[in-house]
Amino acid sequence: MKINYLTKSEELGSDKLGNLLGDQEVYSDFNNIGSEDFLIVDISLLEELKDYFELFKKKAKNLVFVSTSNDYNIKYAFNILSRSAPPYHIVGLNSEECLTKVAELVNSIFKNKPMGLSDMIGVYKDNVEVKIQDSSKISETIRETLGQIEFDNCFSQIKDNLSQLINELLYNALFNAPTDDAGEQQFLEQDRKDHVSLDAAKAATLKIFNSEERIFTSVVDHYGSITKEVIDAHISKNEVSDKAGGAGIGLSLIYNNSHELIFVVEPGVQTEVISVINKYKRFKQNMQHVRSFHFFIKE
Repeated sequence: MKINYLTKSEELGSDKLGNLLGDQEVYSDFNNIGSEDFLIVDISLLEELKDYFELFKKKAKNLVFVSTSNDYNIKYAFNILSRSAPPYHIVGLNSEECLTKVAELVNSIFKNKPMGLSDMIGVYKDNVEVKIQDSSKISETIRETLGQIEFDNCFSQIKDNLSQLINELLYNALFNAPTDDAGEQQFLEQDRKDHVSLDAAKAATLKIFNSEERIFTSVVDHYGSITKEVIDAHISKNEVSDKAGGAGIGLSLIYNNSHELIFVVEPGVQTEVISVINKYKRFKQNMQHVRSFHFFIKE
């Protein structure tokens, strides 16, 4: 497998990634883009690489972006590239160790094995799992669920951030995800203040795992209706509407409150959204953490 890693960073360069990938051929060649099996691109270089956007689109399934700034993620990946090359994967390079995540991601993509919650959580201190099918129970569910977990070694407002994040994930699962037999969204035009109730078999599942270093939140809906186009349209926005037709996905809030956001979509079956938050004692450190984003289609 030939991997072209387009970066000008020596600290996070192709030699170090090559060591992590073992026998794979990893190089950095700006003059020969297109002949590689796998393309990894530093988002900060995309302004210089606009001529290659159509090529990036063609290589989307074997394309990974790496980023050292959240500004680059919003400015380039979700605004510019969404028009031509959907950013299926962005890995935030917070340290040299993050190149290990790039290597793991490359291997998972080639094995057609989406990243799952069980692959990441490792050892955890406590966990909670709950089903929810009634929108009127969302606030109560969040309050009771978070009340069962002791979030130590975290900045003071971690529960507020998690409450907002889970609220948006559950509203998405109950208002935006449900579709009828024709594939049309059932409750998209309803006000969030309205009451929505799903069949028990279609109830959303909320899971929270609390480890020493990270907090994992997962919400599963049993519709599999979200698309990459919808994500592109909403993730860089800064508002969430309560009005009819604007229940929105709140993707901007979900993304901004996560350090790693993962969508695993099995079309017509289910969508799992996984949020990973690294624990920091200072809120400033929490906000400075460069975010990662992944979109997998499970076939």
